[in-house]
Amino acid sequence: MATGWADVGVRHASGWESIRLLQFSDGHTYFENAFAQNQSDREALFGQAIALLNVQPRTEGNIQQAQALLESLIEKNAGDTYGLAARFFLARVELMHAEPADRPRAITRLLALADEAPQSVWGELALLKAAPFLLYGNMSEEKRREALHDLEKRGARLTREEIRRPLFLTLAQACFHYDLEPERALSYLMAADVDRVQRWQRRADAYVQIGNLARETGDLALARTYFQKFYDEFPRDSRHYMVGKILQELPGNEEVAP
Repeated sequence: MATGWADVGVRHASGWESIRLLQFSDGHTYFENAFAQNQSDREALFGQAIALLNVQPRTEGNIQQAQALLESLIEKNAGDTYGLAARFFLARVELMHAEPADRPRAITRLLALADEAPQSVWGELALLKAAPFLLYGNMSEEKRREALHDLEKRGARLTREEIRRPLFLTLAQACFHYDLEPERALSYLMAADVDRVQRWQRRADAYVQIGNLARETGDLALARTYFQKFYDEFPRDSRHYMVGKILQELPGNEEVAP
């Protein structure tokens, strides 16, 4: 399962295995039976909610029932593992499933979760989920820069690389989208530790982006490093020849042949 699930799938391995295998109806049946046997079982209650959010076809009734289960978990204890997870998924329901979507309320929930549980995986995921909504949309450049600065500070405190990395990639992408200063975009890409990005297409793009930004800002040594990484790692990429030409033109790399 993805980041965060290790914290909640403690005792009901069979139910979570059904969720992992996308067998959501089976998962719901499992967790419903488990809760019937022990109505203080918060893991079983949470499992029911997650299954209901994913059972196909999605229905308004299932979404509303899942929402009620999540609210029940929060009401009883908003600060334990299941309460924090429920707060995250309740915000997701408001963003993705509510008709109409209640984006302001969902973002408020996510930021509150990030502020109140910053060390929790759910608090960190909440910050990552909120970031695009804070960066894009109808706002002044001043407000957008304030949002970037705030997310940058919050991101520096993240302890999980699998969450920190996509957050800083999101910040860098916002810089490209709004044509902000290259130094800022470069700093975000470097903070993302792009060498460890799993998807090779995204890693290749990041190498080229860093190379171009480093050239633009005058850091030729850094440009050479990342263009060379791209050249060595992605020989079949359509940009390989062009990157070879760029490397030839950089001081100290005359020996590279396209």
